[in-house]
Amino acid sequence: MPPEVPVNIHERRKYLPKMRPLYGRARRRQKSAPLTEMETVTGLHRKSLLRLLHGDLRRKPRQRQGGPAYTAATRQALHLAHAMRWSKPLGRRRGTRRMCVRP
Repeated sequence: MPPEVPVNIHERRKYLPKMRPLYGRARRRQKSAPLTEMETVTGLHRKSLLRLLHGDLRRKPRQRQGGPAYTAATRQALHLAHAMRWSKPLGRRRGTRRMCVRP
């Protein structure tokens, strides 16, 4: 059951190291109770909690920062193409219909 107030990732990363020893000391049959409590508090599924408890709890920096999608020259060309497309009238006159028949 998800908590009433969602727990953000920073609070979650502070909470899990405190619960890790409790979960680690418990015997196999007793591991369910702390896992259920962590599930209720964090709103994560059990598999995600197990992955976090058995792994490294430190947050890792991004591997690669996203750069601009287009260069300045490409952006200028796109802007020009867009302006040209919408400044000219359409190829057909109003009222004339061409039927397209597909083979």
